[in-house]
Amino acid sequence: GILLVLSEASRIAADTHDLWLPPMLAEPIVFAESSGFKATLTLIQVLDCAVVLAAVALATWVFARSNFGRCWRAVSDDPRAAALCGVDVRGVFRRAVLFGGFCAALAG
Repeated sequence: GILLVLSEASRIAADTHDLWLPPMLAEPIVFAESSGFKATLTLIQVLDCAVVLAAVALATWVFARSNFGRCWRAVSDDPRAAALCGVDVRGVFRRAVLFGGFCAALAG
């Protein structure tokens, strides 16, 4: 954050008049219109929503149907019992942190 503030302050102070690129896929799509009001989203917003829905569907499937999901649930319920059953608890915690990082990166 601070680096962004400093770089923008130096750009303004130097009066460089940089050229800015237009936003990608910024064409509005009208979803509904009534008495002069338009409900719109841009194409990039629609694509963002589609990517998030796909990620949620994939995560739901992984947690419900895969060995990793079963291990995740076992460790979240009782890590000690899961370790006694042969689950690598530290590995599950590492993958949980990676998954959280992926979700944070996806959110921006």
